[in-house]
Order: sequence, then C-alpha cells, then structure tokens
Amino acid sequence: MTQPTSQDEPHAEDWIICGRAAIDAVFKNRPKALRKLWLMEENQGPMGEICSYLADEKRSYSTQTFDRLTRVVKHPNHEGAVAFIDPPLKPQFQVSHLVDWQKSGEPLLIIDQVSDPIELGRLLKVAVSFNMRRALITDTPMQAPIDGAVYSASQGALEHIRCYKIGRLVPLFKPMEQYFLSIGIGGPGASRPNWPKPLRAPGRSPALIISDRPEGIDKRIVPLCEHRVYVPTKGPMSLSPAENLATLLAWLTVEGKQGKDRGFRARQAAKKEQKKK
Repeated sequence: MTQPTSQDEPHAEDWIICGRAAIDAVFKNRPKALRKLWLMEENQGPMGEICSYLADEKRSYSTQTFDRLTRVVKHPNHEGAVAFIDPPLKPQFQVSHLVDWQKSGEPLLIIDQVSDPIELGRLLKVAVSFNMRRALITDTPMQAPIDGAVYSASQGALEHIRCYKIGRLVPLFKPMEQYFLSIGIGGPGASRPNWPKPLRAPGRSPALIISDRPEGIDKRIVPLCEHRVYVPTKGPMSLSPAENLATLLAWLTVEGKQGKDRGFRARQAAKKEQKKK
C-alpha cells in the first residue's frame, strides 16, 4: 500500500468523488480514470479488487481517517471512500443531434436552473434508471455545474448518460419542436397529467424540462412548452425534482401499454414490428 505524500493532493483537473457506488462505477466503466484512492481501513476488504488494480498500475491508494476524508470532500457523507478521477468527456451539443436522437425514440431530459448539485445528481440517477442516455443542461449562473459532487450524488450515473451543455434554452424550442414534444414540469398554468389519456405526438418523443425552483420552470419558457404538468400529491410533503421526474417517467413508460396504438412506447414498438416484416 502506498502512503499519502505531497503528490497525493488533487490535480486541478481531477474530480474528487466519494461513496462506494460512485467509485465502483468508475472502476467498472473507466478504470484508467482512477488516479488515486483514499479509504478507511474497514473498506479495504470490500474495495480490495480496486486496491489490487491500483497497486498493479502503480497508482496511489492509502488508508485515511474519517476526519481527513471529511475535510477533503467538505461533508461527512463519504462512506469512508474518496477517489480522485479524470472527468468524463464533455460532449459538444449541436442542433443536428436532435435529428439522430429523435430516431431513437427515447425521451430527452432538459435540466434548467437546478442549483443544488446533490439534486442534480439524483436527477441524473433517475434518468439513467429509466435508460435515458442524454441530457441537455443549461449554462447559467443558477445551474450547478457537472463536477465530482454531482458525480457522487448520481452514484456514478454519469458513466451512462451524456450531458451536453447548452446556452439559452429559449432558442432551442424552435428547432426542437419537429422532433420532440416539450413537456415542462411545474410552472404557471401547469395541470395534473391526464393519466388515462396518452400523449399524442406522432414521430416525436417527450422532452422533459425540469428545474428545482420552487415555482417550477422559468416563466420565460412556460409559453413555449406544449404541455405543462405537475405531479399531484395529497400529503403535507412536496416532491423533489428527482421524485417528480421518476413519477413522470414511470407514467411515460407504462402509458403506451394501456391499449392499442397508445403512447410513444407503443408507437416505437409498432415501428420495430414493421421493420421485421
């Protein structure tokens, strides 16, 4: 085992991530991105395979105290494991991407003004759990950047979803409308989903636009959304953006199974059947 030295301090380009799930995601998908690992002694057994790999690659790993790890990540919820990694690639968005994405039939996630990195990570985790592979994230002062904190909160979901940074959201609606059905979550004038009635958008998949603002999506994009919905609740607790997203994705997943030719899932299945013929 290597011991920490002055060289074990993070490089400027490193991401600092924490939690066994996040570190395991890097190891399984991009092992060469693991630069070094700090862990508490009790994690040496569960993370032994990662430690062996780092030793074989002559990279640093060392045992640290709980307090030392807390100082590094600036919070105590690190599960006794912190890693320094190379960030995932940052893809560049082009409007022409919408054409290819529409052909896949998959929903598109658009994140606007989610300021909490923990909530941003949870949103990405929910998206990946529903097999969403792409997200557009606005580049605004109110939007949390994609970094190690988001990676940790997503439990490594960033290994499975490509996040594209975009500028202003308003100009995107015009080129997007022929490929995706825009659905704003929350905001003025939002209504509860009409669960029995599926969305009718031939050839277009949903583009879900979400924010963590208490009032919902930005009022400037409200009139541009074809639908504005909220998830009704009956109890005293409100839902987080990630919980809202999970509920709506579950609805979109099953609404195509309510009957013949209903919902975008059913349409995609019908297209596949036609190709087989």
